[in-house]
Amino acid sequence: MLFKELVEDVKAFGGLPAFVLVIFVFWALGNFKFAAILLAGLLIAFAITVAIRSIWFRSRPDGTGFNSFLTRLSASSFPSLHATRAALLSSLLAFYFDNLLISAVLFLCAVCTAWARVFAKRHHTSDVIVGLVIGFALAFVLVRTLLL
Repeated sequence: MLFKELVEDVKAFGGLPAFVLVIFVFWALGNFKFAAILLAGLLIAFAITVAIRSIWFRSRPDGTGFNSFLTRLSASSFPSLHATRAALLSSLLAFYFDNLLISAVLFLCAVCTAWARVFAKRHHTSDVIVGLVIGFALAFVLVRTLLL
């Protein structure tokens, strides 16, 4: 039981509330540019995931059903939006803090989030791997285009 709760907590790093909280913290601290980059990344990640899921449906391992186009998007497991958000958030924060130890911890958080999604039977391994790749790649593009 405790292990299952731990997995749920780990998954939260890739959740929407955690991402929005980080955006709000940077905005509240007056770093509007970085908050805007985080928000842009979040919106782009969502758009990429919706575009892929609109074209290619893959059932979740837990067999989540659907009865409309919107619930079909949510019921599709490929790619993992949690893994994408976790990789994106960890990469952007690692760039912001520019510290090897913090970067390693953030990378570990992203990988653990992906693993937790597979463990909870919400995604296949390939779903989270592709999600991580999308998140890391998107962060790279955002840093190269908006921060340099």
